Amino acid sequence: MTTKWENFVKRRNISLDKFLSLNDIKSKVDFISHLIKIGVEPPDESFINSIFPPPSPVVERVENFPTQHAESSSSEKPVKHKSNTNVKK
Repeated sequence: MTTKWENFVKRRNISLDKFLSLNDIKSKVDFISHLIKIGVEPPDESFINSIFPPPSPVVERVENFPTQHAESSSSEKPVKHKSNTNVKK
């Protein structure tokens, strides 16, 4: 017979943070596995996700991807301006 998570926490008078820390639980999988091992029915998925939010998607940088601000092509050379330092008067 399993005990519900809510009843387990009340009966043991333990906080979630203390439970996670005492049992070295660092992930959603660790949490669920440990609860099953000790005969406690895991809480609903929304509660678990509030403790261990899903990871945000990783955005990879694309090299040499044209941007909106690119106004000249890479084949164009920068314009060189002549300086007035060599002008004879």
